[in-house]
Amino acid sequence: MPFDNYCIRTYKEGDEIKLIELFTKNYSQYVFSARTKEYWLWCNKKRPDVKPNGIFIVENNEKIIGYAVVSNTGNVYEFAIDKNFDFTKITSLLFSKIEAYAKSKGAEAITVYVPSDSKKFKKVFFELGYENDGHVNFAMIVLNMPNLIRKLLSSSEIPKGWNENFFFDLKQKGYPLVSSFQFCLKIKDGKTYVKEGKPKESCIHITTNTTSFIELLLEPKKIFQAIFQKKLKITPSYKFYKVIKLISLLRLPKIYISYADIR
Repeated sequence: MPFDNYCIRTYKEGDEIKLIELFTKNYSQYVFSARTKEYWLWCNKKRPDVKPNGIFIVENNEKIIGYAVVSNTGNVYEFAIDKNFDFTKITSLLFSKIEAYAKSKGAEAITVYVPSDSKKFKKVFFELGYENDGHVNFAMIVLNMPNLIRKLLSSSEIPKGWNENFFFDLKQKGYPLVSSFQFCLKIKDGKTYVKEGKPKESCIHITTNTTSFIELLLEPKKIFQAIFQKKLKITPSYKFYKVIKLISLLRLPKIYISYADIR
């Protein structure tokens, strides 16, 4: 289906490499670890409610410049457009196909998640007739927790003169893709050093499961609740205030809002 110089088709095997590149370019400020082909397939094509004909791809002269992954129930799991092309036109093209597809599957609504700080997304979806449902959402799976901690600390102001050693023992619990992690964090004169493995010197031990730790990165104030519910153990316990100080430096933003359209 042509739209000026754009053509739209559905997914075919091998597209995922270009789709990963496009997603990463669009959302690099929100993605802390590079995606792999296997991870993309797991997140999208292998979902039980996603079929290959629900993955729409926009091309210009055989170059992939946009795509969207939509479920049978109307959830748009991924959506990305090349920044060098007309965002409004390509979005309109994609969502005309998405709406027709979702309707054919009996979906009652279409929901798409976009960065909350992007005026471009808000403007286009408002013009297409979508409404902000008022919910802020954030979901993530960490592939490399030590690397995430390094990147978060690199953008934080570490108080000068603060010297402390921490050991994180994050255990796997529940969801099978959630990994366990063991790593050390050394803070010395405003600089930070992260190293995988067990500590070789005295340090503050932080023991919890990976999912609970991610929740603390999103909402540090829940640390007291986590301690009370025995989801988080700090050893020695009297140094809990130093852990609170550290978690406040690692805070993750809630970056996505959802737009829903019921037709």
